[in-house]
Amino acid sequence: MKSAAVALALLAASAQAYYLPGIEPVSYKEGDDVDVIANGLHSVSALMPFGYYKLPFCQPREIESHHETLGEVLMGDRMESSPYQFKMAQSTKCELLKCGATKLDKDATAIFEKFIETNYRAFLVLDNLPVFNNGSLINNGRCEKVAKANQYEFLRGYAVGVRKTCTGTQTYVNNHLHFRIQYHRPAADPTAYRVVGFTATPASVAHTTNSKG
Repeated sequence: MKSAAVALALLAASAQAYYLPGIEPVSYKEGDDVDVIANGLHSVSALMPFGYYKLPFCQPREIESHHETLGEVLMGDRMESSPYQFKMAQSTKCELLKCGATKLDKDATAIFEKFIETNYRAFLVLDNLPVFNNGSLINNGRCEKVAKANQYEFLRGYAVGVRKTCTGTQTYVNNHLHFRIQYHRPAADPTAYRVVGFTATPASVAHTTNSKG
């Protein structure tokens, strides 16, 4: 399915925040919009990076390109707006993206399968922080031909889908994302929130357009 369900959890970070030199920390107030930027498709085995919308993902009404540094260009990063948007310090229950549900045709299904079977991962960025998988088991630990010890993931981005080597039968598209944003509240301004962590747990879920999660 072209639509994706998303859920969000926001947690206060227990550790002291650390910021990279040259990167100005952004302070948010509770309820402020927090935008997620799409940063292309990258593989852990294939060399060629692609734009995020090379695959028929749900798109915002207007796709805007974002400023890229020389290093980002050389790394194959392509910063574009995404349909994901959150509210600072406000958790969100499972909901469908606004683009609605569209069944994938034969060609779209084939390109998804090609990218999944070649280990492509979708990169997202929130407040200059890349999204990481949270270390969960691939396909909820239901891989038939992969040793349990090799099923844990803590990699940049989220897997576009689940390969046949895991399912044993067919390729699955990950159409459900559970996001977790960690934030820090500086002592100098207790009303401010600063993002210090961003993770996503992908899953392949059979759901209908009126699903409430």
